[in-house]
Amino acid sequence: MSVFGFVALGYEGELVRVEVDVRPGIPGMEIVGLPSGAVREARERIRIAWKNTGFKFPQERTLVNLSPADLPKTGAGFDLPMALALLEATGQVPTVPSYLALGELALDGSLRRVAGILPALAKASELGIKRALLPSACQEEAEALSGIEFISAPNLSELVENLKSQCWRTTRGMGVLERRRLDVDAQLGNWRTRPGLNEVLAVAAAGGHSVLLYGPPGGGKTVAARNLRVLTPPLEPDEAWEVARLKSLRGEENHYYPEVPFREPHHAANLAGLVGGGRSWEPGEASLAHRGILFLDEAPQFAPSFLQTLREPLEDGWLRLARAGRQVSYPARFQLVMTANACPCGQAGRTKGVCLCGAQTIRRYWDRLGGALIDRVDIRIFLNAEAESAPLDLQEMKKTLVRLENALERRRSRKSQEKNAWRDWREVLDSTPLLTSQKNLWKETLHREDWSSRGGVSLIRMARTLADLDDRDQIRDEDLLRAISFRKPAGEQYWQN
Repeated sequence: MSVFGFVALGYEGELVRVEVDVRPGIPGMEIVGLPSGAVREARERIRIAWKNTGFKFPQERTLVNLSPADLPKTGAGFDLPMALALLEATGQVPTVPSYLALGELALDGSLRRVAGILPALAKASELGIKRALLPSACQEEAEALSGIEFISAPNLSELVENLKSQCWRTTRGMGVLERRRLDVDAQLGNWRTRPGLNEVLAVAAAGGHSVLLYGPPGGGKTVAARNLRVLTPPLEPDEAWEVARLKSLRGEENHYYPEVPFREPHHAANLAGLVGGGRSWEPGEASLAHRGILFLDEAPQFAPSFLQTLREPLEDGWLRLARAGRQVSYPARFQLVMTANACPCGQAGRTKGVCLCGAQTIRRYWDRLGGALIDRVDIRIFLNAEAESAPLDLQEMKKTLVRLENALERRRSRKSQEKNAWRDWREVLDSTPLLTSQKNLWKETLHREDWSSRGGVSLIRMARTLADLDDRDQIRDEDLLRAISFRKPAGEQYWQN
């Protein structure tokens, strides 16, 4: 028999074998294997919980070893596996085949929910361990993974009784996710939009393209960015599982509804909260936006150290963190959406405004984003606050929703089934043949604008998305021209001053 706990170290995590030795000696309980403070304190919680639930704590010397010994163990989730392993070592519960146990013990013996249920069950299943003992509060979350036998109970005494009776149940799995239907009137009915902005957001939503909306205050940048989440197609089942697993690592509620993640961190958040890591190696906001949208309102106000960290995940979809000799990885395939004023005082770009910022001040302001990050942004749109806005045309929006469905079906028919912005560049170029005239236009644009090869691939990706929206196999000249206009906006490009 082996009882296993779980330590959340990166996206995969690690199983921890709980070994107990009870021998004659001065009564006491010692925990070894690099336990954190919360794990060491479990001996007192276990002792009192046993007393209050009628179990007999051993009056001998007890050693609990958490293996592998060189892996730091954190969190209160080790309470339950250590309690069960000790009960088995003292003959108070029957010996059963290897199983996973997770849960925090309260002093009255009740069991509390802990973070990491989904990755723990997935890791155990991967290693051939198909049984788990969990608090009742974790049962709904555990049901997302199929084929796991489990016993759940609200407290330790009921859990032990169910274990003695072998009351195992089997998880059903996440199942088929229902598509959500967009209520245009309720969700977008009050939106006053700018000319051409709806088309830009449709392309961004269909292709997962990163977006920079900039201009003076009052142009509708923040509202447009938040409405992008409404237009973005719901998650596919595999994507929903990845998102649920990341949310489980953070201990957030999982409802398994296929709504795309939308994370809007404040610019004052620290680096560990934004990127991940810290003492408990939790995923940060960038990873929690996986398969969804990471929205940075007033992006130049964020620390440059954080902004530059986003360059790697925008390329390969992973965040790799190295701390104290260890490296952990979290998926971070997100759609980056940023807003920014044209200058620190906000008046640049207004015909009647008076900008108080000098050229060097504006340059330093945009230097916080950096050219390398902006190069990874596909769509750059200048929103003029003085341009006339109009109520959203609901009939046109309904037509846009049909076009988004076209793009989604075409995406599903492809081999990788990724959004165009996330497809491998080789696959994009191989699957999107250009006519001779289009190749010439593409090359001339790259030379004239001095855009990088990354910018060239970005144009083809956006042109492919425009063709998908119109349910076409072949890219047209106008698709390429519109893609160029998205990457080179009509407004001033302040970062090039």
